[in-house]
Amino acid sequence: MEKASGTRENRPELARLLAGLRQGDPLVVTKLDLLGRSAAHVARLVRDLDEHAVTLRSLSETLDTSSAAGRLMVHVLAAVAQMPPGGGVGVTSKSRRP
Repeated sequence: MEKASGTRENRPELARLLAGLRQGDPLVVTKLDLLGRSAAHVARLVRDLDEHAVTLRSLSETLDTSSAAGRLMVHVLAAVAQMPPGGGVGVTSKSRRP
């Protein structure tokens, strides 16, 4: 288990894990947000895993990239996880009608 925190993408334990994966292996994580430091980083990892025929399974989000739907959901959840609380979605006072 890595002890590093923050947005640092240079993660030796993750690099060692990825180097040991072979075609057809599943990579199982407890939470998707623990895999990458940003949505872009997770997306790159998923793409790289897919290119090497390695599937990603996240236990908390019940995701599996062995299907197209699973790959799509990983990208969507990675993006949503990066949003600030509240997501900036809502009705503002200027957009309300009197």
